[in-house]
Amino acid sequence: MIADHIGIISNGKLGYEGEVHKDADLERIFMEVVCPGEKSGMQNIVFRPIRFNKIWLGKTAALVILLFVTNLFLWIATTVVGMAASVTVSPLDGLLGCMLLFLTNLWQIPVIMQLACFMGYMKAVFVSLAANIYPSGMFFRQRTE
Repeated sequence: MIADHIGIISNGKLGYEGEVHKDADLERIFMEVVCPGEKSGMQNIVFRPIRFNKIWLGKTAALVILLFVTNLFLWIATTVVGMAASVTVSPLDGLLGCMLLFLTNLWQIPVIMQLACFMGYMKAVFVSLAANIYPSGMFFRQRTE
């Protein structure tokens, strides 16, 4: 053991002082002192000895899974509403459309994550919105002319 007692200073105040037990989770103690009752955001991940590229890949994988589940939910909702409204789109065609939408939006996940790091979250959301709406409008204009 390196130390018997520790002290944690946060915002100029001594937030914790005490004896360190052999099985104590120092990270948990530190987070409770530094962020009491607050959401810690990325801090609980960044303080762990995990390489940043693994964190990045994990966040990307989580967003891919969320996008996939969201598109499945979209397919289920549109299929149910379509059956209620007597629309003639088959459930298989709807599923293929949602999976095509999923595949065409995959490239945006790492790009928007990178933009969020540089520009901030809200600006990245607006860039993503513009990146989805503008090409759709251009495609619609070409089809109607």
